[in-house]
Amino acid sequence: LTEAFSFDKPFALDVSASGQAIDTLGGTPVTVHGGNFGTVRVSAATRIGHSACEATMWYSDTSLFCVAARGMRAERRVAVTAGVMVGTVTQAAAYAASLPVSIDGDNAPAVGGVLITATGQYFGSFSATNRARLGRTDCESSTWVSDSSLVCKVAAGIVAGAADTHVVVTGGGLVSTLAASFVYDLPKVTGLETAGGVVDTSPRNDWEANILNPGDLAGPPGGGNQLTVSGSNFGAADYLPTVTVGANDCPAVWGGDGTITCTVPAASVWGGLGAPNQCDAGACLASFPVSVTVGSQTSLASLDYIYACQCDGLECFHPVDSGGGTYYCQDVDECTVCNGAYCPPHDCDPVNANCVNNDGSFTCECHPGYHASDSPDLGTACGVCAIGTFKDTFSNADCTACNGSATTLATTSVRGSDCVCIADWWGGAGDANKD
Repeated sequence: LTEAFSFDKPFALDVSASGQAIDTLGGTPVTVHGGNFGTVRVSAATRIGHSACEATMWYSDTSLFCVAARGMRAERRVAVTAGVMVGTVTQAAAYAASLPVSIDGDNAPAVGGVLITATGQYFGSFSATNRARLGRTDCESSTWVSDSSLVCKVAAGIVAGAADTHVVVTGGGLVSTLAASFVYDLPKVTGLETAGGVVDTSPRNDWEANILNPGDLAGPPGGGNQLTVSGSNFGAADYLPTVTVGANDCPAVWGGDGTITCTVPAASVWGGLGAPNQCDAGACLASFPVSVTVGSQTSLASLDYIYACQCDGLECFHPVDSGGGTYYCQDVDECTVCNGAYCPPHDCDPVNANCVNNDGSFTCECHPGYHASDSPDLGTACGVCAIGTFKDTFSNADCTACNGSATTLATTSVRGSDCVCIADWWGGAGDANKD
């Protein structure tokens, strides 16, 4: 009678790896507890998952010692062979989960495309469908390099919440997370443009508003004109970005990672408006920072949009002590106040003319004995009255010629009485010269 009796097959109850997960490179000592392993060594062998242990040592009928081979995955089946009989226990052993420790670049542009290397442990001794995820977006590609290195090609994305800053590595069904270690670059504003041309965003001296035409700077205080914002990291797709001018929303339309257009809101510094572009309040020019928000990230304020209106008979001026970026309609005494430090100095002839202040501007008046020699006659340069002429007023008028039979003895004559008769003629001031 054959095959009528058999010994019980071996069985495993639990697997102990000294309180630790099995190293993906192998070499971890593992003890298998169970029964029917035999009273003597009978070619006992152990297998974890699909891989036989590098070595198996029989201890007793209830204990085997195994040196684990390389591998990955959690909840691996353990099989024990004694003689020709096999016993198994499911979900008894687990390899260590991939453990990212650091990455060599903690940021990337919103369009992705850069390579970032994650370093750590337990990425495996071979590629086992390893992959990485930055935030909520899988890498475009994940390349296993070694048990401690994995290269990720960053996909396009944005940061919309805290979870978008995590690095997640998956290998052999095991997932591990490195929290708050990655971020997409902030949106960046590099240029502003309106229908009338590029907005002047260059740094300006406090007095520069005096010599610029406010109507050409950017836009009217009532808003309504289209503003094109150029820059980067606005998103490789439409993530519904927002644009603000100062504290006011500028309704935005995404045009690509580097372009957004919006309709400029009304400026908050002006009250009711009078004639179009005409100032009816104190402020005549005000600048506000333009910012772009994509997801939870907002650009650092770098460029200003400028609102401007036209002062009625006054100048658009930034008082030296006003602070901020707001200019006001007021008269500035260019003749006595402006010296180039915070408003442009007058350009009258510095020696032979007086500067006369008036509302919104100034005029130059040549001294008696001098006439305006510039064109048109503005008094920025004054020339001497030639011999035979005189001028007795502060003005830019021409010099007056003496009577045809009279002359002056020198240039810069300042009154008619400086005219004297030439030889063979006589007469007094105001008299007709006589032969």
